[in-house]
Amino acid sequence: MLHHIFKQVWAQRKYNTWILIELILVFVLAWYIVDYSFVLMYNRSIPEGYDTQNTFLIRYDVLPNSSRQYNPQEADPITMFDNVQRFMDAVRAFPGVEYSTFVDQYTGSYPYAGSYSNGSIGIDSSEFYIHMRNIQSTDYFRIFRFTSLQDNSFERLAQIDLRTGNKLIISQYAARKLFPEGSAIGQPVKMHDKHYIVAEVTYDQKRFDFFQPEPAAFVYKAITPENFSDFAIAIRVKEDIPEELFIERFYDEMNNKLKIGNLYLDGIDSFSQIRIDMEDGLTNEIRTRTALMIFFLLNMGLGVIGTFWFRNQTRKSEIGLRMALGSNRKKLQFQLVLESVLLLTAAMIPALLIIFGAVQADLIGTLGAYSTDSGLITANKWLRFLITAGITYILLAVIVAISAWIPAHQASKVHPVEALRDE
Repeated sequence: MLHHIFKQVWAQRKYNTWILIELILVFVLAWYIVDYSFVLMYNRSIPEGYDTQNTFLIRYDVLPNSSRQYNPQEADPITMFDNVQRFMDAVRAFPGVEYSTFVDQYTGSYPYAGSYSNGSIGIDSSEFYIHMRNIQSTDYFRIFRFTSLQDNSFERLAQIDLRTGNKLIISQYAARKLFPEGSAIGQPVKMHDKHYIVAEVTYDQKRFDFFQPEPAAFVYKAITPENFSDFAIAIRVKEDIPEELFIERFYDEMNNKLKIGNLYLDGIDSFSQIRIDMEDGLTNEIRTRTALMIFFLLNMGLGVIGTFWFRNQTRKSEIGLRMALGSNRKKLQFQLVLESVLLLTAAMIPALLIIFGAVQADLIGTLGAYSTDSGLITANKWLRFLITAGITYILLAVIVAISAWIPAHQASKVHPVEALRDE
C-alpha cells in the first residue's frame, strides 16, 4: 500500500507542493507555540522552594520634616534605630504573630521581591553569579519555610547562626555547580572577595512562578542605624487567621500604636498579594501571548482542515472509481488519511531544519536567568527541541488525520455511479 501511496503523492506533486509549503510554515509556527507553552507549563510545575501562605510584609517609614508631627529631637540615627526596634517589638507582640524578622527591601531578599541582588561566588578563580538573599535573623527560615536538603526541615536551617564563623547557606543548584562530585557542607567558598564556609544546603528556589530556579546564597546582613530605612518586617501568622481579616484588624489596632517618634506604619500586604502584583505584568504578557497563539493555532488548524477538505472533495470521482472497482470503504479512508500524514512527514524535514537553526542561534528563551546548566528539561535546548518537535508532529498529525478523514468519510458515502456522473 505504501508504494502505491507514494506513487499517488508523486503523481499529484504539482498540487501537493503547495500543500507541503503550507505544512512547513504551519509546522514552524506550531512548534513555536508548543515550545513556549511547554516552557510555561514545565517551569510552573517546578516547586517554588518556599511557602508564603499566612505571611505578610509590614513597611515603616519616616515622617518628612515638613510634617506637623515631625519631632526634630527624634531625628538622630541612634534614636531612630531604637524606635525601629520598638516598632518591631510591637509587631512581634501583636496577637496571632508567630515569627517576625527584618528583611532587606532593596536586595530581593524575600519572595516575589521586585528588587534583586547578585554576586559572584566560586572556588579559587572559578566563579559564577548567584542570587544574594541577605537575612537578619534565622526566623527568616521559619517564616518562609526554606527547607534543608538533608531532612526537608526549615527548623534545621533556623538553628544555624550565620552571624558567626563566616557561614553561609546555599541552594542545591549552587552546590551542584560548586561541588559537582561531593557534599558542599563544610566546604570553603569565596564571595565578593570574602571567604565563607558552607553551613547547609537548601532546596532550589524560583524567583517567580514561570521562572526556573537559580543558584542562591543566604548570608547575614545586620540592621544598623545607618541602613534601617532599607528594611521592612516580614511576619508569619497562625494558619486559622484569614488574610483580609488579619490586615483589617492590624490596621485598626496598630496604626496609632506604631506611630513611634518619627516612625509610622506605611502599609501591610500579604505575600500572596505581593506575588500577584509583581507577576501581574508577566502574567498579562503570558495571557496575551497565549491568546494570540491559540488564535493562530486555531486558524492554522482551520487552514489545514480546509486544505485537505478541498483536496479530498476534488477527488470524489477518483474515490467513486475506486469503490466501483471494489475498494473497501474503510481501506480507502485509511489510504487518504495516510497520504495526508505522509505529506506532513515530508514537510516536517525542512521545518525541522529551520527550527534547528533557531535553536542553534539561541533564539529561544527559558524564562529565567542562570538556567543553561540547571539540569532541567527546559534549559537543555536539544532535549527540549526533540520533545517539542515530537509534540508538534503528533498534534499536527492528529489535525491532518481528522481533516483528511472527515471529507474522505463523506465522499466514501456517495454512490460510485453518482460520483462518476459528477466527473
